[in-house]
Amino acid sequence: MGCQLELLVCLLAVFVRTTHSQSEGCSEVDLVFSLDGTTSVDWNLMRRFVDSVNLGLDVDSGRARVGVSVFTDAVANPILINTVRDSQNLRDLVLNLPKPRESSITNIQGAIESARTTQFNTLGDRPSVPNVLVLLTDGAASTTQNELVNAARLAWQDDIRIIPIGIGSNVRNEEITGIA
Repeated sequence: MGCQLELLVCLLAVFVRTTHSQSEGCSEVDLVFSLDGTTSVDWNLMRRFVDSVNLGLDVDSGRARVGVSVFTDAVANPILINTVRDSQNLRDLVLNLPKPRESSITNIQGAIESARTTQFNTLGDRPSVPNVLVLLTDGAASTTQNELVNAARLAWQDDIRIIPIGIGSNVRNEEITGIA
């Protein structure tokens, strides 16, 4: 699993750096990680993944803004995209994110909607900067496939690029694919 995690970190870094417009030689990005907090997903693995990606971003200069949301049956936004401007502070916050209360309900639709309406709204959005949502989940949504795809479609219409990453041994690939 360690090699797979490192590969995902590298691929995500390449995606963020190569698909977005360049400004003064460095790409800018507004990036939100949405973490599945249900009992079926490895919480520590997700926090380490987010930390690894953040290490490669230029948070201190403001070129990269990072937010984190956590979802089970409800969605929480412990790190809003417009609040943390220091990479060490971001790292401390991510590595110390408390695991949410136990739940087997996976509200992926709510996670996508929350990113669109809370994280990437007028308070946190920079209009000229790409918005990327990295959704870490096992894909076992508690809503219908149609509801999930519609939430993803609305995000895409708002120029939010979604990168779903399946975590765990019971990943539902059809739902991951539907989100992408």
